[in-house]
Amino acid sequence: MTTICPNCRSSRVGVRNFGRTTCGTVGSVAGAHLAMQGIQIGTTVGRFLGPPGIVIGGAAGLVIAGISGAMLGGKAGTELGAMIDNNILKNYKCMDCHHTFSESNSQPESETPSEFTSDIDEGDSLQLPPNDNHIHLKE
Repeated sequence: MTTICPNCRSSRVGVRNFGRTTCGTVGSVAGAHLAMQGIQIGTTVGRFLGPPGIVIGGAAGLVIAGISGAMLGGKAGTELGAMIDNNILKNYKCMDCHHTFSESNSQPESETPSEFTSDIDEGDSLQLPPNDNHIHLKE
């Protein structure tokens, strides 16, 4: 489906994705912050094995919590950013007239307005179906 600029009707439209990139980055950083907690948990568990266990546990906690936290945080941030892009920000920009607009303002190419066409001829009249649900009052 091609997105059309509502201002100049051009099909040369770019996507900006400011919310998606910003929230994805913030989510990844916040998820990677879990790596610090992963180090603490890993060293706590590793204390039972002595000094080498502290190092190994801390490294394992860093890798597991850091990577999984960054991936999950980035994914959640990207999804949140997509919702912000689609519903709040003007995510599209026309390359011809530089007009910015959201998806709700754009109109796909197949749904061009039919302002000047009509299926009703001049001589046609509007026929309503019979309705038997009227209340008849007796006088």
